[in-house]
Amino acid sequence: MRRGESFEIECWTYLTNKYGSDLLNFKHHDTSDSTESDIEVVIKGRSKFFIEAKDSQAQSGQFVLMPDEENRVFIFSSLNKSESNTITDIIIEYMNLNFDKFNNAGTAGESINLDSRFFDKWIVGYYKNKGVRFVISKHKNMVILPIEKFAEYFNISATYRIKKSGSGDPAKKDINKLIAILSNRFGVSSRDINIVDKKVFVNINDGIDNNRFCEGKYTYYLSKTEINNTYRLKRLSNTRNMTVIFSIEIMLDQQPEDLEFFESVLLAESSKNFI
Repeated sequence: MRRGESFEIECWTYLTNKYGSDLLNFKHHDTSDSTESDIEVVIKGRSKFFIEAKDSQAQSGQFVLMPDEENRVFIFSSLNKSESNTITDIIIEYMNLNFDKFNNAGTAGESINLDSRFFDKWIVGYYKNKGVRFVISKHKNMVILPIEKFAEYFNISATYRIKKSGSGDPAKKDINKLIAILSNRFGVSSRDINIVDKKVFVNINDGIDNNRFCEGKYTYYLSKTEINNTYRLKRLSNTRNMTVIFSIEIMLDQQPEDLEFFESVLLAESSKNFI
């Protein structure tokens, strides 16, 4: 399990244990789908808002820029799941003035030395568009903050570099072949494998030593879920794009008024009468 996913489950467990009830539930989402946020707040069976889990050091959003070498400019890629906006335009304008440096950024990357307030505005807008109202992180202890106060809690930087895309579900046409590999490699039977909406879940009671294997041109891995002994099969992407990546580092402990605000929102939403 990757560190970020482990931390998401830690946050989900913390919220569930501290605030969960028969009426108030926290649902952990698989974040290989960047269109969804990490933790959904469900009150009386209705989705209310999302909480984004961010480790003490983490990435916090990204977008792909394609270099147009003939015209010496960077172009906001159609591959992006976010939309271009004023902040992306400011970043592109800055990078265009230093085209050669950024065009040769490679895997090491080049820092984007703009005022971090621009980065904060992009991050806040990005997560608000995904329905996020709060962020949960960890300094000395767990920290919960309104998304609008992101810059008060985190140092933010941005880099342009080559980035390999994330993971996703295996192709439907490959599932039978992959099930045979799982059976041979981990000794599981058909009753240990459950397929739900293209997601492949595997129950392995004895645990696993190596969760990765190659098949064809792809690498696959088993990602541990919050359910004991249950793993989800994922396929790593082979795509490599030049990407603006926002990185963050927490710098502030929990401010009491922000925790009180979070708890007041939970109370207010739980007290509403739904028809």
